[in-house]
Amino acid sequence: MKDEGAVRQVLTEVGKPVCGRSIEVRGVSGVADWNYVHGWIECKEVDRFPVRGGPLRLPHPKRVKLQAIWLLEYWRKGGKAHACIVVGDEWLLLDAPTFFDLAMRGMTRDEMILRASRHWTRLNRRELLDFLQEVRTP
Repeated sequence: MKDEGAVRQVLTEVGKPVCGRSIEVRGVSGVADWNYVHGWIECKEVDRFPVRGGPLRLPHPKRVKLQAIWLLEYWRKGGKAHACIVVGDEWLLLDAPTFFDLAMRGMTRDEMILRASRHWTRLNRRELLDFLQEVRTP
């Protein structure tokens, strides 16, 4: 597992037009890593997908599950809530229900790509900004 700080840094650079910023909330479990005008994003970075194509399981499962629950509650109340998962050079934006499924049981690469809100084999900063500027409609 890599340091999610690099993902947060890219989001902050790209997300300046939407007031994006990295957030650290001490003492409250599960609060997402990155906030912007339309919602929250949890950041995760993993070196690679499982070699034999099995399900990806994120490290620190107890903490990840709390994060997934927090995002899902925010999503259910109408907020825009996603997880930005970087695996190698691949970037995936998963909505809160999909991230919840990943956190609870793991997912294969193919399943993550199928369910992703956005997927890039190499980050496209323009498309990422377009995504961040979209307002969630119920």
